[in-house]
Amino acid sequence: MKQSGFTAALAAATLGALAVTQAANAQSSSSQSPPSQSGKAAILILDASGSMWGQLDGGITKIEVARDVMGQFFATRDASIPLGVIAYGHNRRGDCSDIEIIARPGSQDARALSQQLNRINPRGMTPISESLRIAAREIPPTAEEADIILVTDGLETCEADPCAVAAQLAQEGIKIRAHVVGFGLSEQEADALACVPDQTGGQLLRPQSGAELTDALNQIAAAEPMPEPEPEPAVQEAFFDIGPKAEAGHTYRISYKGTARPVDYAGFTRRGAAEPDVSPSFGVIGGSGNTGNNPFTRQAPAEPGDYDLILFVAGQGVIARQPVEVVAASNGFDPIGSVEPGKRFPFTWRGPDRVQQRIVIARAGDPAGTYQGDWGYALSKNGRMGLKAPAEPGLYELRYLSANQKEILFSRTFGVGMPYEDADLTTSTELAERAFAATQAAPGQDALPMVRATFRLPDGFPPMPLSWSAVPLDPDMSPEAWAPQTDMVVGEGEFEPGRYEVSTMGPGETEFRGVVEIVPGQPNDFVIPLVGGGEAEQNPPGQRGDAGPSGAGTLTQESQGMACQSPSGCAYHDPVTGLALILPQGWQIEPPFFYETAAGAKARLPSATLLRNAGGELQQIMLNPRQWMAASGPCTDTPAGELCRVTSTDVAYLGAFEVVRSSLRIATASAAPDTPAVPRSTASAAGAAAGAGASAGAGTGSSRGGDIQPRNGRWTVTVGQTAVEGCPAMIAEQIRGAGFERRSGTREMTFPDPFHPGPLMAEAPRQIDWSRTGPGTWQASLIGQPMGPTGQVDVRLELTVVSETELHEVSHFSIQLPAPLMAALGGGGSGACTSRTGMTWTWQG
Repeated sequence: MKQSGFTAALAAATLGALAVTQAANAQSSSSQSPPSQSGKAAILILDASGSMWGQLDGGITKIEVARDVMGQFFATRDASIPLGVIAYGHNRRGDCSDIEIIARPGSQDARALSQQLNRINPRGMTPISESLRIAAREIPPTAEEADIILVTDGLETCEADPCAVAAQLAQEGIKIRAHVVGFGLSEQEADALACVPDQTGGQLLRPQSGAELTDALNQIAAAEPMPEPEPEPAVQEAFFDIGPKAEAGHTYRISYKGTARPVDYAGFTRRGAAEPDVSPSFGVIGGSGNTGNNPFTRQAPAEPGDYDLILFVAGQGVIARQPVEVVAASNGFDPIGSVEPGKRFPFTWRGPDRVQQRIVIARAGDPAGTYQGDWGYALSKNGRMGLKAPAEPGLYELRYLSANQKEILFSRTFGVGMPYEDADLTTSTELAERAFAATQAAPGQDALPMVRATFRLPDGFPPMPLSWSAVPLDPDMSPEAWAPQTDMVVGEGEFEPGRYEVSTMGPGETEFRGVVEIVPGQPNDFVIPLVGGGEAEQNPPGQRGDAGPSGAGTLTQESQGMACQSPSGCAYHDPVTGLALILPQGWQIEPPFFYETAAGAKARLPSATLLRNAGGELQQIMLNPRQWMAASGPCTDTPAGELCRVTSTDVAYLGAFEVVRSSLRIATASAAPDTPAVPRSTASAAGAAAGAGASAGAGTGSSRGGDIQPRNGRWTVTVGQTAVEGCPAMIAEQIRGAGFERRSGTREMTFPDPFHPGPLMAEAPRQIDWSRTGPGTWQASLIGQPMGPTGQVDVRLELTVVSETELHEVSHFSIQLPAPLMAALGGGGSGACTSRTGMTWTWQG
């Protein structure tokens, strides 16, 4: 088999990584004999996941290259160093436990070992973290130091943290260096795994070409011997601000005295024990820059007992420890009694309300994973929700399930269509009082001291007294907003630690708004940016609240056309031309028109110009321009004609173009050219359509003033492309690939009168709770929950009733991670990954 430059580079990198142990102790003079290798060992981990069938230049697959490289390595390596080999992902699809020890550490028969690897066929997952753990356990007890070499073409796919495992390896009794050979990894992907060699003193090698072969060999040859670890510092006392007791399974916001880095770990461990595996009770502190989050959020262990709250630093171990007694949880449902079959019934509970935990209805005695009909997630419901009762009468249980659906955390029996008297009348209020008494303190957040913070305008704006406000965003914070009665040039006040959306209005309705995180022990002096001003945020970004009472945003009258200042964009519909689109925040659209020749011939599609002032630079997007030079930039075909933009690398500009392109439609004109149009100065997307529809006599009656009643019958949904901003490539691909597979292209729908959007999501896996936000506008939050200890994921829908024959739906998806982590994954530097997909529902008859 002919070996390409890539193969050669991979071979050199693999051989070089394994040779670090030799190079580190080699003598400078070739006349001296090499030292004994009896105290060393090497474990090689080979990625045999399904992606290894990917092809390289020349049509050769990665697994073929790997077999070639390994065969050469086994034949030429220093046999005096015991070698073990592990492979993963080659036996079963979708199984994260598919890890096989091909050869235990020792002297190897090179030919036989090579033949074993030649029989491996990639097919499964990429369990990097567990493979590293197994490799560490395979190191012979006689070894004084060891090298683990991971050869992989991808990142972890088994919901584990290789960085956490590397931190644990760094604390082993012997010296372990873990090296990563990125088999065709991008620079961003390699950065995501850099924590493994960084924490263990290993090498990160990314062979891509023959030119990198020399660099890799030079780097390895210059490797120095592993330094002796510094002595572990004395454990500090009383480090954390948390009471002496915590409730099992419940979440606490914990502050601490001192400093920590975002890569350090904190959480609960058994009394006197070292750091445990990563879990909701123990993990990375997270944060931005060199400062860890303070406070951070942790879930108390599910099992009551004696624990320590610890701070763990890679290379130093446990540097702070505080005892905490975890007491039994006081969880449960309020009494339900009897409900009607097939009817929706409300209920109340007290529970941990963690990610993926759900509430289901089941028959008594049924296994934990089975349930009857309706169910819902417990998170972000504030202890109250409703489910639809089964149609068949009988005795049932309301169950609160663990995230893996294998454990019933608590339950309550009730009757459906039959009398039932509950002997246990304990309420969730009483349970909360029990929990308070058992822990002898209010949970985490209540114990935190207030923190002073200041807010100011960006440089260049004149100082003036302003009316400031700050709205808390974290679900475990007090809900009251901060809104001082006195105007201040610099907003200043005392705040509960956490995230806030801060805003103020300047002269001429100039709006400033930003999301800040107020942290104890930090300066907490924030610059609040101008909305739509093109300035980079200087604050840790976070999840935004709704832009206003109307989720679709409201258009404002400008001297020419309409403008939008809503962060979620504004639905625009011109009643004369029928042009409909989503206008991005900070953009203005001039009145659409039809080009007309001197002979009176009118264009079939309207033309329009969209404008934005970006820090003094006028940006334009043009629809159906009369003349457009190809050198200016590309044009894209849309249902409304040709949409053109200039060549640019401005992410905000490109994102705005994508929003317009994906939402652009020609809707039925609400007013004929020779009839008076709805005044644009009062039109929002819903308002214009509603007024026009009423004037044309098209709508059926509705009990809600200003609303339009869509027609019953056959509707077709058209899904536009998804606009993604700030997302790593792997996440962006998953977002675009997720699609709307549960949404049929065309189907019959009957809407309730007055209108409710429920039938649109009838095929969703769970009930969607829509809220009416204004005339003809609706909003629904599908997901709003933490993602790990420092992240947040949100999914919401917005719906605008354009006319009785057209509905416009927009789905918003966002992930917020610490900025360094998002950047390491290949995303934007702000830590925010967002996407937006527009859909149009059209009545067919």
